[in-house]
Amino acid sequence: MYFAMDDMGDENAKVLMETVSESEKWQMVHQFASGFGFTGIQLSEKYREVYGLSVVSIPDHIRSAFRLTYHIGGTHQLNTADDEQHWYKMLSESLDIAKAVGAEDVSLHPPTLANRSRLPLPQNRESSILSSKAKERLRIILNRWLPEFQSSGITLSLETHITPCVFAFGEIQEFRDFALDLAGLGVLIDISHNYYDGFDVREVIASLVSLKITGLHLSDAVRGKKLHDGTHLTAGQGYVNFKPLLALFHDNDAVYGALEVRGPARNISESLACLQTL
Repeated sequence: MYFAMDDMGDENAKVLMETVSESEKWQMVHQFASGFGFTGIQLSEKYREVYGLSVVSIPDHIRSAFRLTYHIGGTHQLNTADDEQHWYKMLSESLDIAKAVGAEDVSLHPPTLANRSRLPLPQNRESSILSSKAKERLRIILNRWLPEFQSSGITLSLETHITPCVFAFGEIQEFRDFALDLAGLGVLIDISHNYYDGFDVREVIASLVSLKITGLHLSDAVRGKKLHDGTHLTAGQGYVNFKPLLALFHDNDAVYGALEVRGPARNISESLACLQTL
């Protein structure tokens, strides 16, 4: 497994946003990633929307120095025909980006059941119907796009957001069964969110190990706090047992571990140092 930069530290992000020149910004991205000791970078929409960088014209010094992946991110419903068109557009654009920059993997979240203002939904018949219909729409869309990604040598991966009454999946086994039916679908394990939602690390491993694991989102977590306060913590400051997870993929160079660690740059440095010693 190799480690990749997702978050870069609040102060680094601030400097990047205040810089005008795009070439200087990319030099800074290179400096930040190499300074942490990352061998990969997980690109995302924030490079365009927050940092003001084009993700389809990445300079050669970035592409030659780091392995690249692309994460769509965000929360997206899949309840209507308009939602379906939005998903088709997302996947089409992300595939174009991945091909343009040489990204190895594109990952995305499962659909949410409603917009953020309505979440979480109560556990009732409405949420069950929305979940079933969203999964069926998702199955059709992924079946359509997986061959496109595979023919380009790029994996398409679904992240393990399995929060009941928020995302279409509410259990690990449900997620596993869905993924098993889609040949070639990759899995991005978000261990921070999975732990926060009550799933033990060994339970996650036992359920998903037979699937095509392409990446990990790595950060610590604690339970019993609000979501923002309980996830994306510095490794060692929560209760996630990273050791069995890292041991499983230690010798697998095809799997990336992207650090989703909020806060100052020192939190990322401390997390990487902690994870590398396990």
